[in-house]
Amino acid sequence: CIRDRFLKNSEFGQSDLEKAQLGLGHAFSRRRVAMDVNRQDKHIIQSSALLELMDKNINTFCMRIKEWYGWHFPELARLIPDNTIYVKVANLIGDKVNATDELVPQLEEIIGDGDLAQRVVDSAKTSMGQEIGETDLCLLYT
Repeated sequence: CIRDRFLKNSEFGQSDLEKAQLGLGHAFSRRRVAMDVNRQDKHIIQSSALLELMDKNINTFCMRIKEWYGWHFPELARLIPDNTIYVKVANLIGDKVNATDELVPQLEEIIGDGDLAQRVVDSAKTSMGQEIGETDLCLLYT
């Protein structure tokens, strides 16, 4: 009722009223944040929540890559349980046909164990997984 009479009896239009409402809302929010005694803690709490969310998302993506790449090279999941190292090794190897003895030094650098790197290459040579297509390889590298 007041808004309608204000618009009829003043030279302001609907857009001016909307701008005034937005400004009032911002001023109210700024005032409320300024008076909040716990405002210093909010940044820490929000940062912690963001880190937990990012960790959850990274783990979810790693598990999906592990599940997807497991169709091609299922033995790798048993050899390398760590998600981050698994993704790096899968990215380096790509198609298991590429896993040759020349990759052992690079795998050793990623894994940190020369014997395990050699077992990864040996397992890739005798893997029971299915072949991987070019489209799937492109998705792995992106």
